[in-house]
Amino acid sequence: MHSIIAVSIIATLQQGMGIKYKVNEEFFDKWSSQMAYVLGLLYADGSLEDASYLRGKYIRLTSTDKELIFRVRKWLDSEHTIIYLKPDSLHGKQRYFLRIGSHKLYNSLTKLGLYPNKSLTIKFPNIPSKYLKDFIRGYFDGDGCVYLELSKNQNHNIVIKNYPLFLQVAVRNFYKD
Repeated sequence: MHSIIAVSIIATLQQGMGIKYKVNEEFFDKWSSQMAYVLGLLYADGSLEDASYLRGKYIRLTSTDKELIFRVRKWLDSEHTIIYLKPDSLHGKQRYFLRIGSHKLYNSLTKLGLYPNKSLTIKFPNIPSKYLKDFIRGYFDGDGCVYLELSKNQNHNIVIKNYPLFLQVAVRNFYKD
């Protein structure tokens, strides 16, 4: 936990003190496969931070998947630093943290339904059907798990874990149409 606080302080000093990093601030303004994927990923594993004491608004993404964090940074055409976080515990994994300071990106995401403290306010966004699969793939990459469950009677069940009710309902509605 202390490493997260230290990293947050370092990132705050770097990004909150007038250092401006390049980023595509129009990324969430037009639907694309990449945009829908990143939106799904942020819904699952990201957060928004309104640091009014710094006059900053930030998008935060943490993952154990190094390639995923670097891919998102590349898609956003960002020059923000990716910070390496040590494992929390003896058996924990190294994590990668991307924090992008941008009022424009932050506001674009709130228009799409993502808010700080999203676990209390999250609702399924209005996604064009063409991009729903990309959103779900991003969400799944951020927070999903699939495994094959074998029982003694040899019935095979595919189990999907960590999907909140809002996403399950959206998938059911998609297959009804």
